Amino acid sequence: MDDQSRNVTIVVSRIDSTSPMHLCLEVADDLRAEGHQVEILEIKAYLAAGRLVEMFRMLGRTGPRDVMIACGALSDICLGAMRLLGGGRQRSFVSYLHCDQWQDLKFERNIVWAAIYYAFWRGSLYLKHHVCCVSYDILNNFPRRLASRSRVIYNHVTSEAEASKSSASDDDLADIKDWIARQQQTGRKVVVAFGLFRRRKNFTSLIEAVDRLPHVAMVLAGRGPDESALRLAATRLSADGRALIHDFIARPARLCAYADVYASCSHSEGFGLANLEAARSGIPVVLPCHAVNLEVLADYPNVTFYNPHAPLHLSEELARAIALPVEQRTRSDRPNRYSRRAFRASWAQFMAVSNAR
Repeated sequence: MDDQSRNVTIVVSRIDSTSPMHLCLEVADDLRAEGHQVEILEIKAYLAAGRLVEMFRMLGRTGPRDVMIACGALSDICLGAMRLLGGGRQRSFVSYLHCDQWQDLKFERNIVWAAIYYAFWRGSLYLKHHVCCVSYDILNNFPRRLASRSRVIYNHVTSEAEASKSSASDDDLADIKDWIARQQQTGRKVVVAFGLFRRRKNFTSLIEAVDRLPHVAMVLAGRGPDESALRLAATRLSADGRALIHDFIARPARLCAYADVYASCSHSEGFGLANLEAARSGIPVVLPCHAVNLEVLADYPNVTFYNPHAPLHLSEELARAIALPVEQRTRSDRPNRYSRRAFRASWAQFMAVSNAR
């Protein structure tokens, strides 16, 4: 191992394609390409104490690391506890944040539990040497003491060339494509949205907005704890044949090639990768005017923003987007500031200083 290489461990609570955790695989690949030794620890214990014990056992088998990166709230808490309980042999503790956890937790039904959990998570950040955020919107919410050890490493969007290599066809979209085609043959326009079915994503607002537009149908693709509630909310649309709630699909942005409009109603975003992918597809995109959406997408001409506190505004913006002439719906030619190359370069720069205290 040369003087510039690092022994790195990335700790996650789970890895799946429906959560940001799968990005740690790309981080690991990029760090290995830079000559670092990288392993991923997927902690499978359910309770935080069990995760901590499991982590100590894993690390005890292989010795100290130069850099330990926590990806996920429980991993953050466990690494913070590890430093308090004698993890000083690890040279640098790092948090990799995809969102401010309070934006998720405040929608939990047990708000007292959520507040306690958030306090532990937020406190754990102060025990880290570095905090990496996917947007300035997250970093700007930190107090100065925490912001001083934080930096932004933007998420990245897959290029069209990379995407074409990873999926040679859209055969897995056949049923959705057929459904969209039938809707368009009847003169309806189709709005598409995708993501994790949970309260923060606020898909019920999109269902209500589409319900006000009789010439519009919608496709929701995803999975999550609120799926039953969403199907119930869409009962009237489904009875009218105007709603399709589909299971999760890989690379859901491919749906934008067949739909007329993409929309998001999320109460918050860490970065909004799905929104960026939709914007780069060229179809009209309607988003809430959150700070991170403005940060990432304000210069895309096919993106419009609505006031999330005005229920009728979403319906109005959807109607305007649908009315856009077809010739204006072209693939965005904006330079891709959020490329894999930029993502890799940002991590390389970070690793160069990651052992600094």
